[in-house]
Amino acid sequence: MYLMTILARSSRLPIREVGSWSRRHWRPLAAVGTVPILAVALASWWFNEPFEPAPGPSPKPSGPTPAVAAVAPPAPVALRWPEERVEGREAKVIALEVTRAAVAKLEGVKSYTATLKKRERLGGKLTPEMTLAMKVMHKPFSIYFRYIQPEAGKEIVYATGRHDGKLIAHATGLARLVAPRIAVKPDSPIALAEARHPVTEAGLKALARNLLKYREMDLDDPDDEAALDHAPGPDGRLWPRSVHTHFRRYTDRPFIRSEVLYHPDLLIPESVVNHDWPDPSTGGEPRLAESYEYRDVKFDVPLDPIDFDPANPKYAFHRF
Repeated sequence: MYLMTILARSSRLPIREVGSWSRRHWRPLAAVGTVPILAVALASWWFNEPFEPAPGPSPKPSGPTPAVAAVAPPAPVALRWPEERVEGREAKVIALEVTRAAVAKLEGVKSYTATLKKRERLGGKLTPEMTLAMKVMHKPFSIYFRYIQPEAGKEIVYATGRHDGKLIAHATGLARLVAPRIAVKPDSPIALAEARHPVTEAGLKALARNLLKYREMDLDDPDDEAALDHAPGPDGRLWPRSVHTHFRRYTDRPFIRSEVLYHPDLLIPESVVNHDWPDPSTGGEPRLAESYEYRDVKFDVPLDPIDFDPANPKYAFHRF
């Protein structure tokens, strides 16, 4: 992969494709073969810039430690997913109501941890599946990623209001010998050289908000077809699924087909698979554009600012 893969314009987020020029010119920065240029450029950014002082964990009260109540996930929504397949306007209404309720639930979530599996088509090529451990805090928005595979050990962190609005990341292996770490704006060409979405648009809440925007558009769109059913989920159970197909291409319709899986207990969207419109010049079939699947989600896990600070001694952002 690239020197610093950035996550996820997480899905269903406002779609911002990086132009072919950006990928053609910035992607080579990830290659160790461009050591002279890369070393000079990245050294000018970060080699001499120290970390901000680590904020440390939240202050602990004096005296005996009070008992901590068990953290509960968001309560299941009152809506019910139909047992049998539903199509047409009824399917659109149910999908809209479920998504709207999911956004409301996620607005009340302070933080969570999860495992993200993703694939993205970049420059016409589909990346291998990537697996990342992640932490998210909503206020202020902060996010941390650690790659599990490929390139195990790579890390990315972003915290609103910290580090001049830049994300901080480090690679592994030989690439890290060239640049121990880098700091770039989340929407910079380097950050987006091999990602469809900026890291600031990653996470479940952003996913649900984006899906809500499209479900509202679908409701009275005669060129949209919706169907609700069930499909196998990551835990072996049947999960509620909505499939949305579009028959007319608009500027604000980035995909011809979208498939969403909802957690069977919470009815929160935790997986989305989107397919690109086929190339009109070739008349080909729709191709996978991106897929994002959030697994092992644990809501309202206690997190501190130190969890989103590169100076955290548990992380590997330090120089050698």
